[in-house]
Amino acid sequence: MFKNGASVLRADFHLHTIKDKEFKYHNNPNEFVKEYVQKLKEADISIGAITNHNKFDKDEFKALRRQAKKENIFLLPGVELSVKEGANGIHTLIIFSDSWYENGENNIEVFLNQVFAGVANRENENVSCNYDINGVISNLEQHNKDYFIIFAHVDQKSGLLYECGGGLIQRLWDNPLLKERVLGVQKSKNIDKFNNLTQWIGYELPKLEGCDPKKIEDIGEGDKCYLKIGDYSFNAVKYALMDFSNRVFYDIPLFKHGYIDSIEYTGGKLDNINVDFSKELNTIIGIRGSGKSSILETLRYGLDLKADIDDDYKESLVKYVLDSGGIIKIKLVDNNNRKYLLTKYLEDDKVYISDVDENQLNISLESIINNPLYFGQKDLSMRAPGYEFNLLSKLIGKKTKEVNEKLKGNSEELKQKIEEIIKIQQYPNRIDELTTRVNDLNMKLAIYEEKGIAEKLDKQKQFEDESLYFEQISGFINDLSDDLESSLESEKIRLLKDKAKYTSKYNGEIFERVNESIENIIKLYGGLSNINQNILAELEKIKSEQNNFVECKDSLKEEFARIKREIDVETLNPDSFLDYSKKVKDTSDELQQYQLKMQEKSALENSLKNLLKDRKELVHERFRLYKKEIEKINDSQEQLSIEIELKGNKQEFMDKLKEVGQGTGIRSNKYKDISEQFSDFIAIIDDIMLNESKKIKTIISGNDYDKFIEKIKGNLKDCIEYEVPDKVDILYHGKNLEYHSLGQRASAIVLFILTQKDNDIIIIDQPEDDLDNKVIYDELIKTLKERKSDIQFIFVTHNANIPVLGDSEKIIVTEFEDDKIMVDSGSIDCSHIQKKIIKIMEGGEDAFEKRNSIYLNWNM
Repeated sequence: MFKNGASVLRADFHLHTIKDKEFKYHNNPNEFVKEYVQKLKEADISIGAITNHNKFDKDEFKALRRQAKKENIFLLPGVELSVKEGANGIHTLIIFSDSWYENGENNIEVFLNQVFAGVANRENENVSCNYDINGVISNLEQHNKDYFIIFAHVDQKSGLLYECGGGLIQRLWDNPLLKERVLGVQKSKNIDKFNNLTQWIGYELPKLEGCDPKKIEDIGEGDKCYLKIGDYSFNAVKYALMDFSNRVFYDIPLFKHGYIDSIEYTGGKLDNINVDFSKELNTIIGIRGSGKSSILETLRYGLDLKADIDDDYKESLVKYVLDSGGIIKIKLVDNNNRKYLLTKYLEDDKVYISDVDENQLNISLESIINNPLYFGQKDLSMRAPGYEFNLLSKLIGKKTKEVNEKLKGNSEELKQKIEEIIKIQQYPNRIDELTTRVNDLNMKLAIYEEKGIAEKLDKQKQFEDESLYFEQISGFINDLSDDLESSLESEKIRLLKDKAKYTSKYNGEIFERVNESIENIIKLYGGLSNINQNILAELEKIKSEQNNFVECKDSLKEEFARIKREIDVETLNPDSFLDYSKKVKDTSDELQQYQLKMQEKSALENSLKNLLKDRKELVHERFRLYKKEIEKINDSQEQLSIEIELKGNKQEFMDKLKEVGQGTGIRSNKYKDISEQFSDFIAIIDDIMLNESKKIKTIISGNDYDKFIEKIKGNLKDCIEYEVPDKVDILYHGKNLEYHSLGQRASAIVLFILTQKDNDIIIIDQPEDDLDNKVIYDELIKTLKERKSDIQFIFVTHNANIPVLGDSEKIIVTEFEDDKIMVDSGSIDCSHIQKKIIKIMEGGEDAFEKRNSIYLNWNM
């Protein structure tokens, strides 16, 4: 029932049975117990108090409790006592601990006989006992056994607020025992009367419910109340009523966050151990070296969460605990109550996630658990530069995930465009080189013209040019055919064919016509195959003509050779003429290509301008998201205030500039000027690429400038992807965090973490290490109790205040024995867990009592 710690269960504090004169039952008496318990189960009542009028039937109660236990229902012994107070007496529900009727005794009956001594027909609900409230309490106290009182149907006849005025109630509450023993009022519907009661007695009592049934069919009728308890015991119920602001509800709380249900180990120090977790606050306790952090670190490892500090040690700890072949299985539940199983093998970095039917799912952890956070020892007191910004990114980074993805794509496009522009910037030099080469070749050819050789070789030159022409057009046509062939195999066509199968439940006729058009498009596109075949057919014709041309050329070989022999110019080689002619053509073609590419420069620069503008907008969009989340944090509490400045971490930017410019010899003051004049590398690149470096040249010039530009170009990807961090300041009680002590700093960061609303799970190892008890009590505990219904917390702790005052729903106790880590668990209201808390966290019962006596003495 309580494997995941304290649960919220429906409670009914006013139940009558067949033993009550007012209760009507006409079926087989032998079936009453089963039928009664079945009705409790149907009404979802898990905690009930049997409170017959002025009567307690021990045998019936024991029979009911036995049957109820089979259905996971807990019944408490009680009585509805008519107390001699007011005009009609006051109906008072007294709930007893088991000690009243154990060991063959029935002290409840003894008590009833005492207060009804000499009173006839006491089982009638209108017959009052001999004592007023104070007298009843005095009689109860004589038995030296535990109990608590709930005033029944307080607004009705024989109810406290119906029968008693403010003066009487105030006098009754002068009795400290009444303050201690009265733990609630039942069926309090009149708000004004309830507020008056609160004013008269000086504090608020919980409003409780009970159906007050007169027949089985009445069970579960009327308003409901719920208790959060972690154990089926009188003490657990009493504890819940005493802490009613945290443990009494009028509806079952809805949990809207994903959470870890359990972790199971195979192999190593935790072999065959299964640890279940509450959706709310879980605290892992134990003496030093007992294995507390082992559970936390294996959980972190299983969830594939990064350790920021001491990661080598933590990874070795995981290997030591799991041992070779170790397996972790983590049961997860998402915010829609869907269940999953995450499996992690020690030797395998991959995380395997399956559904409840063990079907493997190709999904990420964050599709189940929203932004889980882990903080190990030392993380909270870290003083590394920029830690505040890194922490902010870690906490609310998911909100900026989409923008970051866009920025990543923008960086890739920027790099590509800048590299293209850099290449084009080299083209003028290449154009000059090619122009000079063409001119040189033309000068050499001019000599052949003067000597008449060009004219004699013109025919051969023409044939050489036309041979190259055939090669070029064949290549172009082949490329065109290949492009068409690739297009026919396009993934988009396959996707389009799939879309053509779409059917609509509500718009069938519309989508039939759409699908018809898609089919027509696919047919038209399929026509490209015929076009390609026709192109290839024409290419074959061209190749046939090429063969004719080659035959004609070959037939002229002797003629060309004779012409060359007839040329009798000692200083000029006819073959060189043909070679120069070919080079002129090739060089001219290359020159033309570069000139055409130069025309693209303007378009590329415009594209770069747009990309830079997009980047600025994305950076500002992300900053606005940070600001929005920071405003929520600042508004959610008073202790912390967070301020953020866009790209404000100039020191880190200057350090990065020095790193990129290493080896240039540029002085530090120049880097400082650059970091102050430019917001980031993108701004520097903008100036270089689009502004002729006018701004950067006012800071560095000459040889320093050339070296710096080369470094930027050589580290282009790194420079584009690097982002100057925003400057984040965390103010704790109005003072910047960096001026606080280590403990105060840790306190602020813990509060910062706990105020988040977008993290399903927060795991922290010993958050109290750098906190003092006053901070834990005044701020940490208060925030924890407010947030644990929205976040699953898993803490390792040595500080008793966290599980006890934080009202931990699940406490996990570890102990190291015989090379194994042993685990015990329960809620804060389990007696055996309470004893372990005292032993482990308070130094044992003797030490606890000794300190308590000292504190009491100090307060005297």
